[in-house]
Amino acid sequence: MKPKTLILAAMSAALAHPLLGAVTINPAKAVITIGEDTPYFKGVYAGIARELKLHLDLITGCDIPLVTNGVAKGGYVFRVGALPPGVTDDFAGEEAHWRIGPKEAWFYGSKWHGAQFAVTDFLEDELGVRWPWGTNIAFRAQNPLVVKRTEGSFIPPVAGHNFRKMRWDPAPMWIDRM
Repeated sequence: MKPKTLILAAMSAALAHPLLGAVTINPAKAVITIGEDTPYFKGVYAGIARELKLHLDLITGCDIPLVTNGVAKGGYVFRVGALPPGVTDDFAGEEAHWRIGPKEAWFYGSKWHGAQFAVTDFLEDELGVRWPWGTNIAFRAQNPLVVKRTEGSFIPPVAGHNFRKMRWDPAPMWIDRM
């Protein structure tokens, strides 16, 4: 086989893979749900899901429902704190991952900050969201939502990092995003 033909065949095969290539999401038919776990983590995941909802609502101009009890029914499901099929929960420290599939997305990782870091990494690195200071959010509006990179991961360079929370609002939220 000629090298040119081989390269074209490899590129075609890569584009056919469901997790490679852009995914277009209709926010009017999307929902956000949280992973089932202990009551403590269910509450943590709900807070992270609200953060994802806030940003997706701003970016798309739609009110994407957040389902905290029951089964999420929608054309596209954003899953916060749930593991994709075939993934085990053996994560290091504050390891975080996100994966965007054709019908659902997952934001997951270690119990401590994994889902939070996954959502923040997705918003910042894939959707271009920025938080200049306080409650200010800079974003590019888009509807439908087009996700070009369908997988990402993040591990903080400093394990167990902590910033001293400032006493005035909204600094704690800003520090969490940073």
